[in-house]
Amino acid sequence: MKTILVPTDFSECADNALEFAISVAKINDSEIIVLSSYYIPSSGGVGAMRNLQENLRKETEIQLLNLLEKKKAKYPFLKVKSYTDFNVPSSSIIRFVNNLDVDLVVMGTTGASGVKEVLMGSTTSVIIDKVSVPIFAIHKETSFDILNKISIATDLSGLKDLKSMKRVKIISDILNFKIEFLSIYTEMTEKLKKQIELKKERMNEIFGEENYTLNLIKSDDIENAILDNVEENSILAVVSRSRGFFEKLFHSSMSKKLSMHSKNPILVLHD
Repeated sequence: MKTILVPTDFSECADNALEFAISVAKINDSEIIVLSSYYIPSSGGVGAMRNLQENLRKETEIQLLNLLEKKKAKYPFLKVKSYTDFNVPSSSIIRFVNNLDVDLVVMGTTGASGVKEVLMGSTTSVIIDKVSVPIFAIHKETSFDILNKISIATDLSGLKDLKSMKRVKIISDILNFKIEFLSIYTEMTEKLKKQIELKKERMNEIFGEENYTLNLIKSDDIENAILDNVEENSILAVVSRSRGFFEKLFHSSMSKKLSMHSKNPILVLHD
């Protein structure tokens, strides 16, 4: 994770995402790339549009310069580059991830639930579908200081592709975080026992037998069981192919419980 991309719109959420990225960069001696996109839909005359774009470009560059000056003064160790881009945010982020060999994206989220914003928000959803690097989504009130664990919600037949878990291993090693798997089952059968043993073999291969915990939870309500077991000191990790499963969490009856987890960082992985 030598290069971390942080998109910013200079909001409170974006600033906290940058603070989170700086905390990671300090541990790993990473370089941060701060990207600010600006865009005006075409309307009116060509000359007027050109003037609006130029004014917005200058304003964006000034804001970005001021932001970086403040962060460098606060964090003298910081290795940072900045870019502005005339483009819609999702397209801009995708292009810079692919062109600059980015290892990790850290971006701010808004709304009542950080989980919902990540998995269903329009910009973030587009990015998840178009890039293969891990994505951290950070709520404006997320505190890096209280975190010490990555909780991975998964079913017992998962881990068919080990790429995402190897990335979790890299991230957990860098941050020195514990790893926890949350697996919900309704009834323990012989078939399920075999799946559990197979899963343990695969996890032992990646993490080592003593370096993770497998939390098996008996429940008829998968969504509630996961939320009941995600603690405030956890990063909630999800695999992008499981997005349909997590969309079930946004049933109206779950809204109160979801709001309890709005400050949990979300780590989106790709299989």
